[in-house]
Amino acid sequence: MSDSTSIKTALLAQIQQLDPQDALLPSGHPEIDEAIAQLEPLTPIAQPLDSEHWSQLLGTWTLIYASRGTVVTRRINQPSSFELPKVQIQQVWQTLSSEAGQLLTENGAKLILPVLGSLKLLAHGVWTPTDDQTATVTFHKFVFQLTVSTLGWQLPQLTLPIPSFWQREATWITSYLDHNLRFGRGATGNLFVFVKDAPTQTLPSDGL
Repeated sequence: MSDSTSIKTALLAQIQQLDPQDALLPSGHPEIDEAIAQLEPLTPIAQPLDSEHWSQLLGTWTLIYASRGTVVTRRINQPSSFELPKVQIQQVWQTLSSEAGQLLTENGAKLILPVLGSLKLLAHGVWTPTDDQTATVTFHKFVFQLTVSTLGWQLPQLTLPIPSFWQREATWITSYLDHNLRFGRGATGNLFVFVKDAPTQTLPSDGL
């Protein structure tokens, strides 16, 4: 077994041992962060944002670890003087696609709301590569959808375009990429670990 394979196997095992909520909320796991740092220089694709490698990059990736949480998860379950039911994180994902030579991103999260149901949040944006690993990310639209499970209601999606003067840029570094694992680093050093979802299989039609 190669060094990269053994480090990758150990890293995924460490993450799987975490409570799924803990893995996505701000918390300290230095042994996981160290394994990420060890694996980054062993990436099989050193230029992940080169269009030659987009076939590996594009698709839906599920977030399984965030060293300092995410924009969404950092804001939930913060300490309060009131004992409130906790919001649960069901899934956080990122879908990358291409259109007219651009890299498009859809960052999504699904939260379970106590008593009420669930809330799906989507942020649509564009990656603008500045080198073969780094991109400037700009979001131009948010989408919200609430499901009230107690009543069996799924409310219509609410779409909120972001005016250009409110749009902010963020730096995103893809520091590791292989066929099913990807690391991202934010400008502040936050570490993100994604695993690639299996492609959706289209079943053959039976003529009905």
